[in-house]
Amino acid sequence: MSNTLAVAAVTSTLRYLLEQALGGSQPGPVGSARVTTLHPAKLADRDEPELPKGINVFLYQVSPNPTWSLADLPARRDDGSLMTTPQAALDLHYLISCTRDDGELDAQRLLAGAALALAVNPVLARDLVSAALAHYADDVATMFLAEADLADQVELVKLAPASLSLEDVSRLWSVLGTPYLLSLTYTATVVLIQADVALQDALPVRERAVTVA
Repeated sequence: MSNTLAVAAVTSTLRYLLEQALGGSQPGPVGSARVTTLHPAKLADRDEPELPKGINVFLYQVSPNPTWSLADLPARRDDGSLMTTPQAALDLHYLISCTRDDGELDAQRLLAGAALALAVNPVLARDLVSAALAHYADDVATMFLAEADLADQVELVKLAPASLSLEDVSRLWSVLGTPYLLSLTYTATVVLIQADVALQDALPVRERAVTVA
């Protein structure tokens, strides 16, 4: 299981994965492109030339995972004491947006590269997660990732493209409060966050009675 840094660790791993894709050899590379984790409204501010352009990873929704959420039930005894360590099983929904010069079709080239990188890596392998967390742990803003243990989670996080209808896309960008940017949506399944609590041992068996009927 993972600690409470798991969600940030998944986002950082996606960022790292896309940064590696930008640095790799590919036809028609987009120069000076970066991978960010900003709110999309900041990417649409054309009046601010200093804002980074490139691929943006934004976690726009979190939902309970229906399968793993029921895996540890019941978690308590009749007296309320814990039988098993409680866990939160979450699915993460990401918006991958691309911005750059429309005249040079930069956003389209960036989006194709991002889609290919995520298709090549549909599972966040343990070595990939470890490399990403070690990379960003050297940054002052994200040094907390050194304490993340996502790489040790029993279930590997898997990525799948999420197909949204035109109506869903319209609602999403309306909620974000910004004009539409060329984008894709992905779902990361599953993040298992476990509480660090002490369990109460069950009372020992004083007597066994076996009856055959």
